[in-house]
Amino acid sequence: MACYCQSGIRYSDCCEAFILGKETPQSPEQLMRSRYSAYAQHLFSYIVSTMTGEALMAFDVHEAKKWAETAQWMGLNIESSHTEKDEGFVTFIASYQRKGHMSYLKERSRFVKGNGRWLYISGEYFSGVF
Repeated sequence: MACYCQSGIRYSDCCEAFILGKETPQSPEQLMRSRYSAYAQHLFSYIVSTMTGEALMAFDVHEAKKWAETAQWMGLNIESSHTEKDEGFVTFIASYQRKGHMSYLKERSRFVKGNGRWLYISGEYFSGVF
C-alpha cells in the first residue's frame, strides 16, 4: 500500500516505522509526512507525542478526533522544506473532503530538535475551499 503522505514509497517503508515508534524522523519533513499519515488514520497518540510547547498546550485531542471523524484526507503537497541546525520549517498543502466539500489546509509548520528528536512547535495556517 502506498504511503498516506504521498511520498511515492510504500507505507511500510515510509511513515509506518515512525508512527509505530520503531524509528525517529530525521528531518522536519519526515516528521511532517508522518504526522499527516497519522492524521489520515486518526492516530492521535502519535500526533500528541510529536508536539511540544505552544502547539501541545493548545491541542485539544477530543476536538481533533471529533473533527477527523467527518474528514477524509485526500492529498499532501510539500511546497518547501528548510532546516538550519535545530530548527526547521515545512510549508505544505493538505487537501481533504469534509461534509461533501473539498477543502485544503495550507500551513507553514515550525519544528525544533531537542534530545535528538524533531517536534512540531507551531504553525501559521491558511485554509480554504476548492
